[in-house]
Amino acid sequence: MGEKRVAVIGAGISGLVAIKSCLEMGFKPCCFEKQSSIGGVWVYDEHTNRGEASAMYDNLVTNTSKEMMCFSDFPFPKDYPPYLLIHHVIKNLRDYAKHYDLENYISFDTDVTGVKPVSDSARVGQWNVTTRSLEGQAVTTVFDGVMVCTGVHSNVIMPVFPGMDEFKGKVVHSNAFRKGETVTGKNVLVIGASHSAGDISTQCSYYANMTYICMRSGCYLLSRRGPKGQPLDSLVSRGALHVPECIQAMVIQRMFESRADFDSLGVRSTKSIFTASKIMCDTFPDRIMNGTIKVKDNVEMFTKTGVKFVDGTYIDNIDIVICATGYRTTFPFLDPDIFDDTRFELYKHILSPKYPTLAFIGILSLLGGSTIPVAELQARWATSVFSGNLRIPELQTRQRDAKHRIDSLIKRHGCLKVAISHLPYQEELAGDIGARPSYTLFLTDPKLAAKVFFGPAYPSSYRLKGPHQWHGARQAIMNAWGNTVNPTKTRQVDVQNRTSIFKPLLVVTVSMLIVILGIYKT
Repeated sequence: MGEKRVAVIGAGISGLVAIKSCLEMGFKPCCFEKQSSIGGVWVYDEHTNRGEASAMYDNLVTNTSKEMMCFSDFPFPKDYPPYLLIHHVIKNLRDYAKHYDLENYISFDTDVTGVKPVSDSARVGQWNVTTRSLEGQAVTTVFDGVMVCTGVHSNVIMPVFPGMDEFKGKVVHSNAFRKGETVTGKNVLVIGASHSAGDISTQCSYYANMTYICMRSGCYLLSRRGPKGQPLDSLVSRGALHVPECIQAMVIQRMFESRADFDSLGVRSTKSIFTASKIMCDTFPDRIMNGTIKVKDNVEMFTKTGVKFVDGTYIDNIDIVICATGYRTTFPFLDPDIFDDTRFELYKHILSPKYPTLAFIGILSLLGGSTIPVAELQARWATSVFSGNLRIPELQTRQRDAKHRIDSLIKRHGCLKVAISHLPYQEELAGDIGARPSYTLFLTDPKLAAKVFFGPAYPSSYRLKGPHQWHGARQAIMNAWGNTVNPTKTRQVDVQNRTSIFKPLLVVTVSMLIVILGIYKT
């Protein structure tokens, strides 16, 4: 058949891993990116209007730590802090693209306007992909496969409330927000209970006259620091896969509530921990405590100058309303008969059941975890299917799987929300392609096995075995914890002297235990 040609749509995180996975399989990828650079939503420019697409705001900090969100074969530099700013992430994406020579396969400033299956029955599985450059010239090319990597932040969702059209203040979506300084001296209302809602209201609170945040059903407040200050997401290990969800929920909820009184802060959620909204912003509770942020119930209606809430309270003289109300995922280049973006029924959340050469990478949300490891495994899985190395079941089975996954999510969340737990999903995909770590590792490398199965589920663990292994995977796993904690150790502490202070206390404690045990035995 010759070299397979695969169209990759988008050059963000998902697009980059799709290109690399195609190259690993010996395919010829052709990536089309409508912007002028790689990075997708991670490209920050305070002067650029991205229309209805998602955009970064200043001072954004990642919700996942660097060792848990890195590429499986390209870790972040060891001197990077545990949690990253925008410039850390975008530099790493560019370094990754340069290291694997990915930009040579990207056509920038090129928009994909149409993706349709080739009508010739002798060429089943191929696609006509129509693109348009900045000059306006349309070109249609035939590809053997298509990987859609345009992300989930396509079009803003703006809420509609009575009286909003008569409101004299400014109403914007959070994708237009860049810096807190822009609301200096104003009264601000943020609508939403997402991570971005917490970040934006916190940033505004340093400059605004007063900042309010309203929530429909409350939220859980998360901290980036877990027990003993370690990154929260590093607590997730493969051992948790064997713990019942009800036990997980109880432990997680107690941990979160030990750090803040959700009732006194006014954020108590009416939903369970796995379906509720979450805000990870370490200073958000502090801003509530010092009165610079006030939490309100859901909006009932707007007036010309203010907002009335469902609890009957009213706030006047609101200058600006920022709606952190999410995005709708759309694919304007696909006809509805090819893919229904009102249902998102995909086999394994990746493959079109009807068209097994049409894959979607990174088109989901995660209940914890990072996009990079998930998108990377999705890309490896998809290219394994394209190559024939991974066999998939017949059409009816694929359709049942896709429908069951969506029906289960609707039942779980009460609406269509493609949000899944990352680790079980990663293990599923890795198992399909033969990259999931095996317990036989305890026989060959017990020290590494202990790290892999009882420590954090680092992305590099999916490069230890299976296709396209990485020779540096073991070292990356063994060094990951040191790379997490060492960058913040910028002041030398004499550990020996510090521990010597506690030696007398330790001796006394042990002596008392011996006496107590002796009394108990008698």
